[in-house]
Amino acid sequence: MTNNDNIQLKVDVLKKQALKEFEEWCKYPHPTFHCGPIFKHLINRIKAIGFQPQNDLYNKDENYGNVWFDIPATPGCENWKKLLFQGHMDMVYAGPKDGFDKPITPVYDEIIDSKTNTKQKVIHSKDYLTSLGADDGIGIATMLAIAQDKNIKHGPIRFIITGDEENGSAGAEFIKPEVFDSDYLINVDGELDCGLAIACYGTCNYTFRKELSVTNKDLLPNCFRMDAHGFHGGHSGEDVGFRFANAERICWQILNDLLPNGQFQIIKVDHCNEKGIDQQYQSNAIIPNAGITFLTNLTQEQINDGIIKTIESMKNKYRGENWNNIKIATASADKASYVLSADDSKKVITLLGSETKGLVCGLVNCLDETKHVPGASGNIGPTNLDTTKQSNGVVVFDTKGVDRSYLASDILVCDGAEKATDKTNIKRSFIDTWESIFGYSSQQNLCRVTAIRAWEDHQVNPLRDLLVKGYRDVAKKEPKLVSLYGVLEQAYFLSKKPDMLMITIGPRIESCHTNKETLYLDTMDAEYKALIYTIENFDKV
Repeated sequence: MTNNDNIQLKVDVLKKQALKEFEEWCKYPHPTFHCGPIFKHLINRIKAIGFQPQNDLYNKDENYGNVWFDIPATPGCENWKKLLFQGHMDMVYAGPKDGFDKPITPVYDEIIDSKTNTKQKVIHSKDYLTSLGADDGIGIATMLAIAQDKNIKHGPIRFIITGDEENGSAGAEFIKPEVFDSDYLINVDGELDCGLAIACYGTCNYTFRKELSVTNKDLLPNCFRMDAHGFHGGHSGEDVGFRFANAERICWQILNDLLPNGQFQIIKVDHCNEKGIDQQYQSNAIIPNAGITFLTNLTQEQINDGIIKTIESMKNKYRGENWNNIKIATASADKASYVLSADDSKKVITLLGSETKGLVCGLVNCLDETKHVPGASGNIGPTNLDTTKQSNGVVVFDTKGVDRSYLASDILVCDGAEKATDKTNIKRSFIDTWESIFGYSSQQNLCRVTAIRAWEDHQVNPLRDLLVKGYRDVAKKEPKLVSLYGVLEQAYFLSKKPDMLMITIGPRIESCHTNKETLYLDTMDAEYKALIYTIENFDKV
């Protein structure tokens, strides 16, 4: 047997076990902030394969937390330096609201890859009904498979599984520094074929919340529903750089462009797909479906003319979209007993629909065509606003924003807008716009900002060099060294262990954070060859 045959055999064994672990993983619901079931499965699974898990229960409400466990070195490798692996247990759920707490059904399939025009073996959810959770379920499955593999020579390894990465990285923020008892960490949350993330952009997460007034008097005469369907959707961290548009953001902009010509009174916002099934999205998903029901003094013809004008102005900006597939239309709707007042409706429309201020989505401002992702961009999460559920004459309005800045190492960890440093003022306009429209008070918790700093690769990084050599010499692939918007957990890790060397790896996963999420199985081979080479040669570090 040649060395190449031996490596491929190890890859085949590791891949088979990882996919088995992933199939089992999908049986347990694990949306962000709701990881109780998967936490219990993880604890039980680690014990079942012969290791002792440790954990911290930072989420007391649902009784889960970060998990880590150690595996001893292969005999003769006890003196090697320890290697850390890390991934996150939660997923971005995108799909029908009634499926939020149900298992995911993975389906093996063969498709024609639009990028290469070749057949590819893949996994996606059944009927593309929900997101798959390969981000980062396949990373956790890979770690569990490595822990069980008797064919891979290795030194001491610690596996770390954090919670709630997808919306604020609560697990990474909470985890104690002593868990990182090595200077070398491989994060298995990558999504790029032959990609190694060696740095990440900073982020600011915004949460806006306010009670607004509703009325049943002086109602505008016409009631319409505007629906937007057919948008690509995607990961607000990575895919936003490929010029995909947010369906809800586009709807707000259409109404904002029409404000000079008429008035509006918002009734509700939802995210129904073309079949009328209301979908659930998180703030770090680019929303592909949206609907806004409203009263107005404009006619349907005037609204439709406005749609055409706004869309024409958006086509050049969001060039990643297939505009032939996108449908934005209005239809008559039933009036509600209560609506948002015209004044507050205008404020909401201005905040979420203004092109030059407020929250923005997609490719904006600092464009750098030479980079994998744009210099600055943002995304709005699903808006919660429904006057049919009002009480006492008020309705809760809340929305979330995610801003990304490409100034590596320039954004500091902070919590609360009042603590924002000059370095976070690059996106202070978001807060200023909220304050100018609604007023701002940190005491009333109307606006909350969490800024997470970026992290950068060290010039000397033997961990990176081993993985690069594994790709080149064993997998015969040229790795892509990139800086990403994602992998923000490592920014928190650096605050706990500043000199730790980190890198991110993973298979190709397309359309993360959407119901079209797809894991490309053949790309796991090159990833596993690079990982096995690195693990077995870690004595060289």
